[in-house]
Amino acid sequence: MIPAMLLCGRSIPVRLPQLHRWVHAKAPMPDLEWYGLDGTREPHGGLEVRLVSAAVPAGADPDRPGIQLDGATLAGWVKRATWWLKSLYELQLRMIQAAPRLFCDETSMPMLDPGRHFLAHAMNDRPWGGPSPPAVAYLFAKGCGTEEIAEQLTGFSGVLQVDAYAAYKALPRHHGGVIQLAIFFRPCPTPFAREVIERLQAVYAIEAEIRGSRAEQWLAARRTRSAPLMAALKIRLTELVGQLFSQSKLTEAINYALNLWDRLTLFLRDGRVEVDSNTVERSMRPIAMG
Repeated sequence: MIPAMLLCGRSIPVRLPQLHRWVHAKAPMPDLEWYGLDGTREPHGGLEVRLVSAAVPAGADPDRPGIQLDGATLAGWVKRATWWLKSLYELQLRMIQAAPRLFCDETSMPMLDPGRHFLAHAMNDRPWGGPSPPAVAYLFAKGCGTEEIAEQLTGFSGVLQVDAYAAYKALPRHHGGVIQLAIFFRPCPTPFAREVIERLQAVYAIEAEIRGSRAEQWLAARRTRSAPLMAALKIRLTELVGQLFSQSKLTEAINYALNLWDRLTLFLRDGRVEVDSNTVERSMRPIAMG
């Protein structure tokens, strides 16, 4: 969670294992109270932290409406809230980047500081019953080229699940080979894409059946049922590219997929890897859309 995410009068849950305290902060106005971080322990030992903004006269009912607050006052409170949340945010980001599998996505956003990009790092082992809880952390960068993304991933080693954005391809080299890419197959918008999508729908149907199984069971099902479907798709792509004009956009897209085939099909060799990067893309969509 970005520390600056504060909604007046609403609660935002943040799950942070290993955190066991809560904070009560005073507002800059002497006759108002602001309740900042409120935590309740969970059975598994973690803590659910809620950021609550409640601008009310001291001792009054927090739910009573009718109080008008200046925008500068709210902005000042957001700034103070980010100070309290910074350590929580850094802990969450370290926890995510210490996982052996990481989802990453990026987008550009309109901001007062132009030229900055928005990235998300996420993890989720729930589909196969793994140990990592679902979590996401957001980051800013001056750009979203290979250098900027590599800097955000300093210290990470493991499987990085991403879309087919070109900047990701050089990351294994930048990190000395400690990063293994798993790339999501995204058909280009052409008439042939319908056939590709129909073939991939069969793979997704298998994924839906086995979701919730252990990683070993997931891998076994993929090897026996999904691998032949992906092999047939590769043969079809190889046949088609030989029939197309070499400079066409479709030829370029197919060659791109074939060159990345090992990364596109890593889910067939690792039962912990998702077939796509929807885990992180879903977390980016509401923020990017505002």
